[in-house]
Amino acid sequence: MVAEQRETVQRIDADTHDIMSNVSGAQRELLKYYASISSSRWLMLKIFGVLIVFVSFFLRAWLLVYQP
Repeated sequence: MVAEQRETVQRIDADTHDIMSNVSGAQRELLKYYASISSSRWLMLKIFGVLIVFVSFFLRAWLLVYQP
């Protein structure tokens, strides 16, 4: 009975080490993804701003040309 419990404890210990390595790997990947997103955030804002400027420009030009 003691030998079975020792086996169970060793398996739990091995599983705990596996879980810790998986969690640290996941945290590392999440940090890399966050760095990627935060660096491209300004680019997305700039593109969105340029699109707004062009849409407003063409909308005003269209309203001036096709004004009833």
